[in-house]
Amino acid sequence: MNYRIYWMISLFIFGFSQYGNSQLDSTQYITTHFLKEYIPPNFIYQSLAIYPSFRESIVRSDNLDRDRIIGSVYSSFNRFTQKDRSDGSVTFWFSSDFVSDKKNEVKNPNDNYFDLDLNASGFEKFYFSGQAYLKAGFDLLSDNRFYRLEENENDYNQDFTLPISIGFGRYYRVDDAWLAMSMFNDLECHGVYSDRSKLKEVSDLTSTLRNTRGLDNRLRLIENRTKLLDYLNNNHIVPLTPLTASVVHDSYRYERFIQRLSGFSIGAGVAPSINRMIIGNSGQDPFITNTFSLEPFIEFEYYHPISEDWQLDFSSETKYSSKINSELPNNFESVSQMTVSWLPNLRTKASGTILYSNFSDELIFKRSNIALDLGINYYISPQIRWSGGIYISNTWQEVNLEKSTTFNQVLSGSLTYFIF
Repeated sequence: MNYRIYWMISLFIFGFSQYGNSQLDSTQYITTHFLKEYIPPNFIYQSLAIYPSFRESIVRSDNLDRDRIIGSVYSSFNRFTQKDRSDGSVTFWFSSDFVSDKKNEVKNPNDNYFDLDLNASGFEKFYFSGQAYLKAGFDLLSDNRFYRLEENENDYNQDFTLPISIGFGRYYRVDDAWLAMSMFNDLECHGVYSDRSKLKEVSDLTSTLRNTRGLDNRLRLIENRTKLLDYLNNNHIVPLTPLTASVVHDSYRYERFIQRLSGFSIGAGVAPSINRMIIGNSGQDPFITNTFSLEPFIEFEYYHPISEDWQLDFSSETKYSSKINSELPNNFESVSQMTVSWLPNLRTKASGTILYSNFSDELIFKRSNIALDLGINYYISPQIRWSGGIYISNTWQEVNLEKSTTFNQVLSGSLTYFIF
């Protein structure tokens, strides 16, 4: 039943996105085609941000009735590199969650806790023949949970994975082209003629400028806007007037908006993994496992700019985890998600995501989940972004042939401050 629900919702979203595509006039079709086919010049992109967040989670299931408050502080560093024959990415992520229950019908003394996580991941893709690639990477997870009342209940989980794969396909960041197109649209809305035949050149310059980072953001933005205005004027793309300068300034100042991608990638590989888990046990000896696994996997990613304002993203991964030196059972897992985003301007993004996951081991456990995630992002200023969302999920679980269902809804709000 849950599979059919997932596909019905997915087909609805896909049909809705195609409706948006069918409404394009000839000019919009040309610019949208350019957005899909755009390949940016080589670049290195870096960002450092802090995310304070507040969420409320309400869970209803066969044996649980809970209302939970979660306060969080996150911080991340991202570095992405694109070259002619390779792509690379490194991400460091720190998170801390303060969790407190307002209501819990099966309340235990340890339901209030503090989470402290440190994650790092990275990959390098080498394209050796057209779009055929070899990909190698790493994933490091350190998840630590500290209970407020029961010290012996503290949990620790460390995991290190080295995935390697081969595949075909390549996707590119096209938000630089989208920014240039939006700037031309803003100019024409103010009655300023712009030479759209130079859209590729302006997009490339925009990409070069926006991927030049520094701690003094104000000085960098002034220098970059000056270079952009000089280029537009010297190449007779847009006349340099006070109105033009003002419009370009307003369009360009939100240049760090969420990435848009175009293209696809499909690959298969194997990921050796080492895991150490320590689970507290109320004054008794903790439960400790050390596990080495081999995880063959298949992954697929597809990114499609439907139009200047609409984006469709889809990803899916299936893997099988074979335990080498552990009594824990082998397991199978698959995760798929599809997102449709609406981007009416450079400051606003609204999105809807359908996610379906399935997990089962070879003995007694099965779980499937379907979720709807609705979110909005709005830039209060070029350095501060507000995010809000509603997350609704339903989980079906079976343990030793005993079945249960859990319904969860989460309301969230957060602010993001971009240091650079």
